[in-house]
Amino acid sequence: MVSSAGRLDDSTVHIWDDGEGCPVAGELAERARRVAEEVTNQGDGAVARELLAPDVVLRVPGREPVVGLPAVVGWLSALRRATPDFHVVVEEQLASGEVIAQRLLARGAQLATVAVDVQRFGPRGLVVEWWTSLDAFGSRSL
Repeated sequence: MVSSAGRLDDSTVHIWDDGEGCPVAGELAERARRVAEEVTNQGDGAVARELLAPDVVLRVPGREPVVGLPAVVGWLSALRRATPDFHVVVEEQLASGEVIAQRLLARGAQLATVAVDVQRFGPRGLVVEWWTSLDAFGSRSL
């Protein structure tokens, strides 16, 4: 069952409760929002080190996995260099245990599309796996 929706800034958060309760799901949703806003949008390396595990894996459809914190930060930097006005807005989040799914609106000079991110958190509250997918039919490939 989905609990009553909470609010984090302008995004809606739905916590999936399996009956056993999930006290950290809201906290992890806030961390996932910070990944989108502070790591993806702003390129804040200090926040990346705070929120992403050293061996984080970023999975992007059609590409080899990006493995390790330096490689993920480099991939995001390349994305921002290619599209300097790239920006994502977290529209909605679904939290279930250690997994947070986000519906994002991604915009930039070459792009205006919906994206979906799924992040899995490890035991210390760090992102250990991150899947991202852009609506390829509504945008050019990055």
